[in-house]
Amino acid sequence: MHMLPLFVCLSFFSCSNEPIQKPIDKPSIDSIIQEGDIIIKCGHGQISRLITKTLDEEIDISHSAILIKEKGELALLHSVSGTLAETDGVQKISLKKFLTDVKKGTFFILRPEIDSTKTQLVVSQALSKLEEDIPFDHEFNNADSTEFYCSEFIQFIFEEGAGISCFETKSISEKDIYMFNSIFSNPNFKVIYKW
Repeated sequence: MHMLPLFVCLSFFSCSNEPIQKPIDKPSIDSIIQEGDIIIKCGHGQISRLITKTLDEEIDISHSAILIKEKGELALLHSVSGTLAETDGVQKISLKKFLTDVKKGTFFILRPEIDSTKTQLVVSQALSKLEEDIPFDHEFNNADSTEFYCSEFIQFIFEEGAGISCFETKSISEKDIYMFNSIFSNPNFKVIYKW
């Protein structure tokens, strides 16, 4: 299998929310989620399938985001290519919109095992990257923090804000890519919800 063409496609399309499907019941998770939680998922679309095929993990996951609370409303910050969203790079999305395309068995909410001070530092890091208008990382270069793909963004804000790592890397087409499934065995995170 030729990995380079897949990465060309991934860098063009990125991880994102594809066509709208039946959403998760938002009220059922509102009572358990809190600021600083990580949400990972897989959508039904072609790009999600391409990402999961490339990553080849046990549980299909194609996207990640962090939950924030702004003006009393819950929202998510994530990084998406401008080829799939109105904005390129780090951006805010409503929880409701994020939940519109989720493949059953691939939706997880993870809570970091850190104190509230570190949680606020992580959220502050995320918000500062939103304000900086950080673009999407089409090169998948983990050493460069001027651009982020979705899991790279999550990794960066937790390393900078709390001093912890979220994901392990795997070399794919000579790129070290953050692997979603590695967070499940990370003692710094606990799965609090699965659908």
